[in-house]
Amino acid sequence: MASRIFSDALPRRWKAYLVVSALTMIALPAHAQDDVCRQDGTGRDAAICATQAWKQADVKLNEAYRQTLGMLADTQYAPIKAALINAQRAWIKFRDADCDVQQHIYAGGSMDGAIVAACLRDLTERRTKELQEISLP
Repeated sequence: MASRIFSDALPRRWKAYLVVSALTMIALPAHAQDDVCRQDGTGRDAAICATQAWKQADVKLNEAYRQTLGMLADTQYAPIKAALINAQRAWIKFRDADCDVQQHIYAGGSMDGAIVAACLRDLTERRTKELQEISLP
């Protein structure tokens, strides 16, 4: 579940993809059980597994972000907090643009969804670690 700051920064194409995905889930409830990571070696399953891993990484990122913002709650840290918010917004744009490169490279391939989700997961995990390492003097 992404925080508001993350959802506001998604490119229009990704937002459209999410809307189409949501509509597909509503229209095809019988297939909801198919979206389980089975590790069966297919491209579709690899995408499901990678997407689930990215979602889990995103939850951890949001937690680290909230904790870091909480650490900066004191008014004396207001400039640092504002800088962090700006940096996070810029990072989201970078992450999406960087993984979009992968999407273009592998578009139409059987593993394109898995590769893009893995890219999102990898960058998200790195950013989580960066946020967790922020400390105040």
